[in-house]
Amino acid sequence: MENRAESDDPFRPPQSGPEPQPELRREPGAPLEWDPLEVYTFAWNALRAHPLTVVAFLLAMIVQFSVSLAMEIVALALEIDIQTPFTSNWYTFQGVNYVLALPLAAYVNLGMARFALELCRGRRPGVERMFATEGYLTSLLASLLAQVAVPVLFAVLAGLTVGPGAALYFATDGDPLSWLVIGVGVLVWLAGVVYGSVRILWWMSAIAYGERDALRAFRVAIERSSGQFWPMLAVLLAMIPLMLIALFLGLCPGLFVGMLATVPAAVALYTTAAMGGFLARSGERPVLATRE
Repeated sequence: MENRAESDDPFRPPQSGPEPQPELRREPGAPLEWDPLEVYTFAWNALRAHPLTVVAFLLAMIVQFSVSLAMEIVALALEIDIQTPFTSNWYTFQGVNYVLALPLAAYVNLGMARFALELCRGRRPGVERMFATEGYLTSLLASLLAQVAVPVLFAVLAGLTVGPGAALYFATDGDPLSWLVIGVGVLVWLAGVVYGSVRILWWMSAIAYGERDALRAFRVAIERSSGQFWPMLAVLLAMIPLMLIALFLGLCPGLFVGMLATVPAAVALYTTAAMGGFLARSGERPVLATRE
């Protein structure tokens, strides 16, 4: 309890209350129109207004790849060959790396999405917001679904699209028509995989937004992405030239030092642009932080 004498002291400096936690969950409004150029322009301006973003994303990427790096160092120290594919050591490395890296990736990717969300809401988040834990369990469960259930669905789709052609091939001893059916089936399967992957692309954004049900996060992503396939695909494909530019600029100073800034900046640009699109479809227009 506060001392009464201290509380009545007129010369006592004002005491600040507890630091308010950033608001995440909001009720979605009417979807707003957006386009890839708009959200990438916003992302660029947001990074310029808050350069600490690059540092936060660099630290997150270091954490994300720490498991693989540690295992590489241990294998090198013990002189264990984990580079030769399809050996027992290689399988062991891949398995352990997968088991340990998935929970870490769920943690880091959620942090990146949360950081981007706060940028899109005109805040200047500190590095600690990248490593906050709210929503982690949902992120982990959704990541497991993405790693297990989604490939199963794509495998079922392959059976439906490529399967008839394969059956025809074996039934006709390789008749040329069967190759045509297989080719068409593969194209349909690839189109389905791309379309499905893009439609669920915003599931981590939904969790950062405040969704605390893993299945619901995927449903929200599908709902928000309705009619948004092409702009979402454009945002995703823009990551390719972004990374190429980041690698080129990062190599220019030599010794790969520049990539410590350019690669995290490219990842931050994409993550913020993707979050900007998600927010627009949730009824919020991304806003830049005001100058302090």
